[in-house]
Amino acid sequence: MVVPADAEVFFSDEATKEKGTERVFLTPPLEKGKSFHYNVRARWNKGGKSVEQTRKVRVQAGAKVRVDFLKPEAKTAQGMSEKEARDLGI
Repeated sequence: MVVPADAEVFFSDEATKEKGTERVFLTPPLEKGKSFHYNVRARWNKGGKSVEQTRKVRVQAGAKVRVDFLKPEAKTAQGMSEKEARDLGI
């Protein structure tokens, strides 16, 4: 996971203790072929303003997942206006 160094990070609403820009979290063992979803929330200050982002992360046994809170999250077509969708397509 990549977050600002001063960020507070919550894994399924549990506060984590790790510090720094790059943080590694190990999930409990997962059964092969099954997946699990976590909500990861990060909270930090940027330019004197509070920033909070949440990402839904899907993991499978043996997989490595990188969550980068420093890059903007990709927008989905859901909830876009027709003009936004057309502008994005152009």
